[in-house]
Amino acid sequence: MNFLDRVFYFFSPKTALQRSAARAQLALIESGARKYEGASKASRVSLWNPGDTSANDEIRGGASGLRARARDLRRNNAYAHRAIQVLTTNVVGTGIKPVFNIKNKTLKKFFDQAWKDWAEKTTACDFENFFNLQGLQSLVMDSVAESGEVFILRKRLAKAKGVPLKLQLLEADFLDNAYNADLNGGGRIRQGIEFNSMGDRVAYHFWKNHPGETGTVRLGTSVEKIRVPASEVVHVFEKKRPGQIRGVSFLHPVMIRLHDLDIFQDASLKKQQISACFAGFIYNATGDTLPNTYNQTTDWELLEKLDSGTIETLPPGFDIKFAEPPSSQEYPAFVRTELMSIASGLGITYEALTGDYSNVNFSSARMGFLEFQRNIKRWQNELMITQFLTTVFDWFVDAIQFSAGSQAYNISADKVGVTWTTPAREMVDPSKEIPAHRDAVKAGFKSISEVIRSMGYNPDEVFEERAKEIVELKKLGIATDSDPSLEKAPAPQPEKPKTEPKGEKENEDPDTQD
Repeated sequence: MNFLDRVFYFFSPKTALQRSAARAQLALIESGARKYEGASKASRVSLWNPGDTSANDEIRGGASGLRARARDLRRNNAYAHRAIQVLTTNVVGTGIKPVFNIKNKTLKKFFDQAWKDWAEKTTACDFENFFNLQGLQSLVMDSVAESGEVFILRKRLAKAKGVPLKLQLLEADFLDNAYNADLNGGGRIRQGIEFNSMGDRVAYHFWKNHPGETGTVRLGTSVEKIRVPASEVVHVFEKKRPGQIRGVSFLHPVMIRLHDLDIFQDASLKKQQISACFAGFIYNATGDTLPNTYNQTTDWELLEKLDSGTIETLPPGFDIKFAEPPSSQEYPAFVRTELMSIASGLGITYEALTGDYSNVNFSSARMGFLEFQRNIKRWQNELMITQFLTTVFDWFVDAIQFSAGSQAYNISADKVGVTWTTPAREMVDPSKEIPAHRDAVKAGFKSISEVIRSMGYNPDEVFEERAKEIVELKKLGIATDSDPSLEKAPAPQPEKPKTEPKGEKENEDPDTQD
């Protein structure tokens, strides 16, 4: 104890005890703060003071700027364009397709055909009559990766030859990000999304026209908004924080790196262009001036260009020095390191981003590919299937009840199950992966249908085609080793000749023998 503590201890022990307890608590707080260096206030991090705000406040302030920069990078930066392309191609590919689980075979046949007629025709499912459902899936993933989110509106058709349903896609800009209000009854509107008092989404407030559309929109209509019930909207975005209500571009963690790398590459190119201007400088090594009697025109003409094969003798005391072009040795290593950081931030492989496989072997390529595939499966399940396709399927079941020919069936969502089949994943080593699938089925770890779905095919279609194929092969007498019943039977062996007793022959009278 110091002197003051002793004084308090003598005159007021209770006060001295309180002082000691307070001092101990302060020491505990300080020691706790020191456990997390990232929370320290040291000089090296004194300028690092990020705000502790909610996800929605952060997005509200930066969503528009992030979208604009992401789209600019997509248009003008080769690596940004390639990154979005890689994400969409791997997540959607040839399309995520449904396998319907319907017990009634007649109903299943009708339902399969109705889905095919609706999903595979551009004039049936797309409000703009441009894409089929596979194309819409690509556009959805493309928009989410680039702009952070996309909205799909259900359009009910009064009259239609087939299923009276179309899907309209709206960019993130259509939702009024600045629209915030508190409503009667405890409801509220945040960033254009209306919630009830329980926190459920009730409606979306869209601009009637794209706010960035100029020159083609009638004066005044660009500021009009329409309220669309939440039951008619699918909002697809990647949710990173609890309570987050809107999405941001997949490019947001690498946006600055992409921009700076673009500047660095342009600067490096300009540096090499300048270095190609090979220049030489004539200087007087002695520093003496030329004598007045020296006639430069007749005695020696100053060099202006060096042509191939030039041999020139300079006057005494003169020499030539050449400019040293800047080195570009650091360029490949720096660019590669930056691209590896960019690929890591996007959740894809460096090889997929750049097409550079010069520094990988089979094992490392496989490990990177498997890690990439885990991200792909997560995006397929969380974004495309759970948020987009599941709701679209419910809309389809609801709409098909009003389609021509559906009156003969009692169609309801509880009678129609669905399993979504993602695009086939190319095998890295088929000679090892196919036997692994076969062994898993034999051991009971997987079903044949599960293996078929993992390859991107519809098990029902494969089984039906195989059944027809086996019948046809048997009819034609073609043997294969894909089915035991089609294998060739062993060739019949020739019978051995019977042996007879010596001197006896069949149907021969022994008395007639000589």
